[in-house]
Amino acid sequence: MKTRRSARLGAVALSTLCLMAALAAPAWAPKNLFTSSFNSTCTTSTSGESGSFSGSFSLYRFLADPKTGELLVEGHVYGTCTPLATSVVDNSESVFGDLMAAPVDITEASCDSFRFSPDGTDTTLKGMVVDLSPIDILLTGENGIVRGKFCALAKAVGTVANPAAQANVLNKLLGLPPSAPA
Repeated sequence: MKTRRSARLGAVALSTLCLMAALAAPAWAPKNLFTSSFNSTCTTSTSGESGSFSGSFSLYRFLADPKTGELLVEGHVYGTCTPLATSVVDNSESVFGDLMAAPVDITEASCDSFRFSPDGTDTTLKGMVVDLSPIDILLTGENGIVRGKFCALAKAVGTVANPAAQANVLNKLLGLPPSAPA
């Protein structure tokens, strides 16, 4: 009797774990495999105070801007803007996973590594203005990407002229979600 109850409890526990795992990471959720921490400047949305931003950028995918045709990088920004002026009231503001897109500047594409950064001076997240210039993402074999994929990335950057096609190739090679159709 006790063995049968233990077996049922074990099956229920296993089913619950499987359900939690399935709910925790749906197929459409951002993978955020490639993340870069950065510190920059910001302006708070509520008080308009200048401050320092400490956070991270997690790559979601590459895409082509439907209006300009320019290659963009899309990612999630996490972090906190802390005003420089000291006051009794804490005017710090945080962003948690806000999705943003910016033109991408690919600065290195070889068979050994792939380096890029959002090419923009700032972006507005929930009214907070954050400087993106210090973000730099370097992908190497440490990110779990095999050497052959870097060669394919370098070839895609160098030979594929259409930004939409380039975005699709980059996303496929890096295992990122595909670009939305324009």
